[in-house]
Amino acid sequence: MIFIENIFSIEKMKSHVYVINTGKNIVQIDSGIEQDAKKIINFYDSKKYEPDYILITAVDYLHVGALKEIYEKYKPKIYVSKYEMDTLKNGLQLRGIEEMEGKGLEFATVKAFNSYARLDLDGFEKIDTPGYTDGNVSIYYHDKNALFTGDAAYVKKGNCILTQCS
Repeated sequence: MIFIENIFSIEKMKSHVYVINTGKNIVQIDSGIEQDAKKIINFYDSKKYEPDYILITAVDYLHVGALKEIYEKYKPKIYVSKYEMDTLKNGLQLRGIEEMEGKGLEFATVKAFNSYARLDLDGFEKIDTPGYTDGNVSIYYHDKNALFTGDAAYVKKGNCILTQCS
């Protein structure tokens, strides 16, 4: 589904995954849950696209679940917040009650990624928006005046709601 000209939202996914055709690069925002990998690959096949970049807004199973499969197929450059690099590399570390409640929240780790401090993608800006996770970021795409918030904000009954750490 076209969200804005040259910005696509992949349909029927558990979480939002956006694909942007800048004319020079194909940029994916987040990667959905593990079971959504085939939907993402089918989207790319239907458009004859391959991602050049994947920009991660938060490191949890909703945002990086399908990342490993997408990376292994296309080898895009992956960017993540410096605060969540260890989690992406080593996996989610749950302790105590979180460990019991966190069953099913695991995700396959990825070793090849970069910090946003090294982002080499013109027209995109990383904005720190901690709340959902300490390393949560939003991505601003200057050319279309579009902001991708991951879980930092959402719309409910027509109002923009900002999430906060508890």
